Amino acid sequence: MRSSRLKLFGILALLVAFMFTMAACDMFDTGVEDPEEDAHGVNVTVDLSDDLVKAQGDVSVLTLEDNLEIDRIEITLGEETKEFGDQDVDNGDIEFGGEYTVTFSDVEPGEYNVKAELFGDYDDKGAGKLYESEEKNINVSADELVEVDLKVMPLEWESLDVTLNDVSDQEAIVTRIESITLKHPAIEGNEETKDNGWEHEDVVNFDADGLDAIPARWHLILEFDSENIANPDAIEVLLLPTEEKEIELDIDYTKGHVEVTVDVHESPDAPNNVQFDYEKNELKWDYDNTDDFTFTILKSEDETINDGDFYEVVAEDEESGFDMLDQEEEYYYWVRAYDEDGYSSDAVATETKYGEEIVENEEELTAALGYENISTIIVAEGNYDIDEVESDRLEVEYSQTILGPNEGVAGDGEREDEATLEGQVVISADDVVFDGLEVSPPDATEDQKAEAIRVSNTPNNVKVRNNIVTDFGEDGLDEWDGVDGINVFGGVEDDAIENVRIKGNKVENIEGRDTNGGAAGISIQGNVDGAIVEDNIVTNVGLESTAWAFGIVVRGTGNHDEDPVDVEIEDNVVNDILSDSDTDTVGVGIGTEAGSVRSIDGNDVNLTGDYEWHFEDKTEDLDLNDVLENNNFPDEAEVVGNTIQDIEENNAYNLDSGFVDESIQAVIDDADTEEGDTILVGSGEYVVDEIIEVDVEGLTLKSAEEHQAVIKTKDDNNIGGGGVNFNVTADDVTIEDFKINPEASGIHFNAINLNGESGIARNNYVFFTSEKGTPLIGGEGHSVTIEDNVLENGPVAYWGSGDATIKGNDVEGEVSDEALWSTTSGELTVEDNVFTDVEHGEGTVKFTEDDVTVNGETDGEGIADSVFDVNEGVDSVEIDGTAYQK
Repeated sequence: MRSSRLKLFGILALLVAFMFTMAACDMFDTGVEDPEEDAHGVNVTVDLSDDLVKAQGDVSVLTLEDNLEIDRIEITLGEETKEFGDQDVDNGDIEFGGEYTVTFSDVEPGEYNVKAELFGDYDDKGAGKLYESEEKNINVSADELVEVDLKVMPLEWESLDVTLNDVSDQEAIVTRIESITLKHPAIEGNEETKDNGWEHEDVVNFDADGLDAIPARWHLILEFDSENIANPDAIEVLLLPTEEKEIELDIDYTKGHVEVTVDVHESPDAPNNVQFDYEKNELKWDYDNTDDFTFTILKSEDETINDGDFYEVVAEDEESGFDMLDQEEEYYYWVRAYDEDGYSSDAVATETKYGEEIVENEEELTAALGYENISTIIVAEGNYDIDEVESDRLEVEYSQTILGPNEGVAGDGEREDEATLEGQVVISADDVVFDGLEVSPPDATEDQKAEAIRVSNTPNNVKVRNNIVTDFGEDGLDEWDGVDGINVFGGVEDDAIENVRIKGNKVENIEGRDTNGGAAGISIQGNVDGAIVEDNIVTNVGLESTAWAFGIVVRGTGNHDEDPVDVEIEDNVVNDILSDSDTDTVGVGIGTEAGSVRSIDGNDVNLTGDYEWHFEDKTEDLDLNDVLENNNFPDEAEVVGNTIQDIEENNAYNLDSGFVDESIQAVIDDADTEEGDTILVGSGEYVVDEIIEVDVEGLTLKSAEEHQAVIKTKDDNNIGGGGVNFNVTADDVTIEDFKINPEASGIHFNAINLNGESGIARNNYVFFTSEKGTPLIGGEGHSVTIEDNVLENGPVAYWGSGDATIKGNDVEGEVSDEALWSTTSGELTVEDNVFTDVEHGEGTVKFTEDDVTVNGETDGEGIADSVFDVNEGVDSVEIDGTAYQK
C-alpha cells in the first residue's frame, strides 16, 4: 500500500489551512507617506477552507489521500515568487493542520497581484499543479504592513472519455444503451446524462464545464432500453485534479445480464458485517480473499465521516481483526479495505459506537448486561420476557446506560412503541442510567421481587428517568410485605446510596397484598443521601385493596437505624392513592415517615377519596405552612396534624390517634391522646366557656389554616377577676397559628399562659376590644419562647423566674402600662420585636429585677442600649424603678 504523507485530523480533512511562519521585520513610522520609502511588507496567508472538504460530500474523497502528495506551494506577489517546501522558504515540510503565512519584506509602494499555487503528485503521474487560489489586487503604501488571505481551491478534472466496446457474442449490446450518466455519488444534482444512439467503439465525452467537477470517485451509470436486461451496478471512476481521463468499457451480454469490465483500476469491495465482539473485546468484519487485502481502521465521534467531523486513523495494514479498542471513550469504528496497489474501498462503520449494543430480545439484553465494556445498551421496541432468562430478573451490575425507544420522553409524554421488560430490574452499580423503557413484572411471589425497579446495595449517581412502571402487584407475599413501583433501598448501614435521581417516570396501577400489606409508587428507604424525586406521575396505587398506600414516601428500613437525608420531592403529580376503606389506615399522597427532607415544592397532589390524605409528616420536622404554600392541593385541603386532608370546620383532630370532636378540650382529654401528639383545629369560631387546659406533655395545638381557628371567650366569663384561653401546664407544648379574642370582664384575661417548661407560642394573632382587661401572651415556665405573634392592645409578658426568649413579635395599639414586661431575674432574649403606637407607662419595656440578664447584658445602661438597638419602637426601658430613655 502506498503510504500517504498527509495526516488527516478532521473528517475529510484533505483541504485544511496551511500556515507559514511569519518572518519578523523592523517597523518604522516616518509620519509622512513617501513613495520613495519602502513599505513595511506584505503577509500572505494561504487558506484551504474546510467547506471545500465538506463539499466533497462522501468518503470517496478519501481516496485522494491514497493518491495525492503536496510538494510545494508557490506564492506570487507581483513578479516575486516565494516557494514553501523548497529551498527559498525553509519552514519545514508541508503538513495539513493549520494556516501558514509568508512575509514579503521591503515591498515597494504600489499595486500588486497576489496568488498562490500548490503543486504535487497524484496517482504516480508526476508533479503537477493541484490547487490554485483566487488572484487578488492589493495596494501597498509606505509604512504599511498589508495582510492578505488567499482561499485555495482544488483544480477541477478536465474531461472523461468513455469508449464503448461490445464484446458480446450474441448481439450488439452497445446499441441497446439508452443513456449514460456521470453522477457524483453524494452531491445531489451534480450529474450529467448522455442519451442513446451509440455504436461499437463510440466515445462518450463528459466535459468538466457542465459539472461541478470536484476531484472524487464518480459513478458511471448505464441504462439499457429493455426491462429484460438487468442493468449493471454503477461503475466507479476516479477523477483527479486537472485530469483528462480515458477509459474503455467492455460490455458483455449473457442471458439477460450485462457485465461491464473497465480497463482502469477498480477499488476493492467494502468490508461486510463490521461489528464488535465483546467477548473477545475486538473489532471484526467479513471479507473474501483476505490474503489479497489489508485494512485500515478509523474511529470517529460521529456516525458519519462524510461531513468534516473529527476522525482518526488508528491502525493500518491490519489483516482480519483489531483488538486495540479505546475502552475509555465511545467511538464509531470504520474499516476500509486496500488492495496490493494501494487502492481502497469505501469505509464501512459499525452500527453503533464502541461500547454500545443494540438488543432485540431478552437473551441479547442479559448478555449485554454481562459485558462491562458495553457502556450503552440500546433496547429495541418489543416485549422482553425476563422470566425466561436464567436469573429471572435484570441485574445491572456494571456502570451502564440502558436506553429504550422513548429515551428522553417523560412517562406521560407522546411516546413511540415501548420496549416492555416483563420482569424486575435491580440496579446495584454506580453511574447507571435507565431511561425510556416500560417495566411490568409478573406479580411478586417473594419480598426480594416486590419492587418493579429497585436501586439497592450502595450504588451512587444512578438515574432512573422517563420510564413507565405499570400493572404490578403481588402473588403470595408474606403478611405486611409491601409492593413498590420504584424503590431506592439503602440497606447497608455504613455506606449510603448517594445522589440518586428519579425523574420523569409514570408509575401506575400498583397493587399490594390485600388488607395485611401495602403499596407505594416511589419509595426512598433506608441509608440514602441526596435523592431527588421530580417530575414523576404517580397514580392508582393501592387500588382500594391494601392496608396502606403511598404515592411517594420517605421511610426507614428494618435493616438498620440509618434513615434518608436531604431528599427533594419536587414537581410531581400524585393522584388516586387508595387503601382499603375497611382498614385503619389511609392512602397518602406524599409521606415522610423518617429521615430528613430538604424540599417539598411544586407538587400537584389531588386525592379525592374519603380514605386519602394528601400529605403526612410523621417526622414533625417540616414547616407545614411552607408545604401548603409551595404545593398544589385541592381547595378543600386542610392540614391535619402534620397531615393535609379534608377536615370539617369547628372540629379538632388528633393526627396521631384519629380522634375528632367539636371541643378542643375533649380532644386533649381523650384517653388516646399521648405525649408528642399533634392536634389540628379546623377553621371556625370556638367560644370557650372555661379555660382550655393543656396538660399533655409534648402536645402541639395548631390551627389547620393560619389564623382561621378563632378562640373567643364568652363576654360574661370572669373567672375570679381574671382568666386565660390556653393555660399550658405541661412541658414542651406548642400553641401555633391561632386567632384569639380574650374578651372578658376580668382585669387580666390572657390569651396564652406558658407555665410548663420549654413551651412555645408562635405566630398567633391576639386582639382585644373590651374596655376592661389586658390580653397578653406570657407565662412563668422555664425556657419558654414567645415568637412571631401579633398582639393588638395587649402586651407580651414573662412573670416566671427562669429564662425566656421574646422575639419577632408585633405589639400594636394602646396597652396598659408596658408593652413588654418581665419579673424574672434570669436570662432574657428580647430582639426583633416591633412596638407601634403604644401608649405606655414609665417605660415601653419594663424589667422588675435589677439582676436580670437581657441579650447578654447585665448593667442597666447596657440592657437599655441593647433593647433599643435590636427592637423597633422602644422609647424607654425601666429596670427595677430606673428609667432609661432612648
